[in-house]
Amino acid sequence: MCYDCNELICTLCLTADHITHDVEHVDSLKTQLTSDKRIKRFDTRLDTLWDTLQQLAWSYDTIQISHRRVANQFRELHEYLMRKEQWLKKDLDDELDKTATSINNIINEIANIKAHATNNKVNDINHNDEDGDGVDMKSTLVRSIQTSKSMDQFIDKQFKSCDDDVTIGDDQLLDFVRRASQAIQAVHTVSKPIRFEFDSHMLERGIVELFDKYIFEDQPTRIEHGFRNHIFSLRSDSCSMLSLDTGEWTMINVKYTERERIFRSVVYARDSVYVFGGQGSPNTYSRFSLIDQKWHNDLKIIGVEGGESISTCYDGDNLIYLVGGFHNGKVLNRVDCFNIDTQQFSSVGRLSVRTKESLSFIVRNRIVIVGGNVDARCTMSLTDTMEFNIDTKKCHVILKTEFDPGTGKNERFSELLGKWITIDDKDPVESRSFFGTCHIYH
Repeated sequence: MCYDCNELICTLCLTADHITHDVEHVDSLKTQLTSDKRIKRFDTRLDTLWDTLQQLAWSYDTIQISHRRVANQFRELHEYLMRKEQWLKKDLDDELDKTATSINNIINEIANIKAHATNNKVNDINHNDEDGDGVDMKSTLVRSIQTSKSMDQFIDKQFKSCDDDVTIGDDQLLDFVRRASQAIQAVHTVSKPIRFEFDSHMLERGIVELFDKYIFEDQPTRIEHGFRNHIFSLRSDSCSMLSLDTGEWTMINVKYTERERIFRSVVYARDSVYVFGGQGSPNTYSRFSLIDQKWHNDLKIIGVEGGESISTCYDGDNLIYLVGGFHNGKVLNRVDCFNIDTQQFSSVGRLSVRTKESLSFIVRNRIVIVGGNVDARCTMSLTDTMEFNIDTKKCHVILKTEFDPGTGKNERFSELLGKWITIDDKDPVESRSFFGTCHIYH
């Protein structure tokens, strides 16, 4: 075999044309042939193909998830626009019904006054009615009213002429006068005209600008573990993950140090999930590696207070912040940090209030603190949203609000629909109110 020419050759060809080429005899190939029918010469190629295949699988998975997210986002947008349409049309439909009813009543009264009730009929103008040609009869009648210069002209247009030879009896005459006299007492209310205007240019321009601003192509970070876009959930002897893309739960049956009161103490950072403190192990923390799915338990918290009900958040780089908590019988106002690179703890600053069980997250070098309790017995909630500036070490209220701890169900909040939506995830656990959770975003 000549690898340079990619040809099978004989001995004569070898000496004539391939003497300096990379060649190999069939007997050599036989000795290389392994039990699984592989030639060692191609192992490097198989490694290259495997690496490419893994990258393609990553690309396929990423594109598929993006496809699903696009579909879900635009479905919510569509539902939002339909709700807005129905909201705008509701008042119009109500007033339209009232207006059509009043017009019908007046037309019927005119017919009675004409004294030829059997021959002077016009079609009822319920606004959903259409004639055989699909013409909206209500609109036809309204146009007739608008184009008539007088009541007589309108009557001539809309009412059929009666036979002049028809004789009206006394009883019919008296009945007509009675009904006409009774109708005079009725008051026909004129409905309020409603007009909605759209600045079409600005509306369309705004939609285009919003799409250009908030839809962008991101460079996804390739991960070694398979738990991208999962919710990690931990409590006592239960540890599991929910895929937000498939709605499926994965149980993690790996031994770890059981911890209670850690439902704000679980945080994801650099392919690992960290759990700090907790009832029973207040001065230690644990790390779960998503790559090898292994717990590293009972690591010491040194240099800062441990505790339970600690709130944690990750800055996206190398620092995990520990906010508030409960330790040695008191609620804490601390802001400490853990350096992932050095594995060291250090103090950062103090909050203006003591809090435990709060939610915390970082936005532009500021730690935002939401909810939780300010007393040891959990009878007083932190209703204000606080902000701690990491640079200046100052803490202040940024929003006066109320915090609802939720129902224990797994939900997400939709800005478009303005409500919490329960996730259809078939969760095997009835309530996760006291579970520690975090989002594995990549």
